[in-house]
Amino acid sequence: MNVKPLALNALVVLIGFNAFGQSTDSITKLSPKKLILEFYAGKAISFGDYSKVSGRDAGFAKNGLDVKADLSYRIQKFIGVGISATYFYNETNKEALGNQIRQSSLSTNLGAVENFILWQGKCLFVGPRIYYDIGKISFVIKTNFGLMYIKKPFYGIKYSNTAVLQQNIQYSFKEIGKGFCFNLGINARIPLQDRVDLFFQAGYTAAKPEIIEDKVVTESGVLIKSIRSRYNQQVSNFDLGVGIAFKIL
Repeated sequence: MNVKPLALNALVVLIGFNAFGQSTDSITKLSPKKLILEFYAGKAISFGDYSKVSGRDAGFAKNGLDVKADLSYRIQKFIGVGISATYFYNETNKEALGNQIRQSSLSTNLGAVENFILWQGKCLFVGPRIYYDIGKISFVIKTNFGLMYIKKPFYGIKYSNTAVLQQNIQYSFKEIGKGFCFNLGINARIPLQDRVDLFFQAGYTAAKPEIIEDKVVTESGVLIKSIRSRYNQQVSNFDLGVGIAFKIL
């Protein structure tokens, strides 16, 4: 049996497999996964009129939490498009809010604001993505446009002056609004596994939705008046946090 031809054929096959493997690796490196699903949580830091505690445009918002889910598709090496859903909340400065209500009602006998009050918002965004890779680190810039739905839960404040007027008055408020919003974010992704990245993200969200405020005044459980008013409230948060990105396709 002539061993030389068999050995030569085996060598050719091995070289072919090796070349194919190297080619596949290079294609994989040059063509990253295009469909990416991200989950993110971070601190929401209020600023501007949204965080003010006095004045006509004050939002009384403290810091809170921002949570996002983002699905993006990388069309080319540097360009992509994505859709993002966001939930956020900001605690409210109840003491300052109570002071403003007391001033507007021209009474100093109102009690403390009741209930745990939060600004709570939901946003749905779409927008372009810009990608830039430096070694194993990927940077993504996101520009998003969409709609915001925001509300404060029902809350109240009591007036009690039984020694003078035998009054027990309850002021109750509910505020709900919606409007156009804008979001800008940047994240830096570091690979954990072949299809999983860890990323750090900083972002900015701004909106000025129209808020519908329903104010109900009762005395000893009896309705005195109900007032509906509208105003525009600036809502603006910086967010800073971490997330996980899954490369689906």
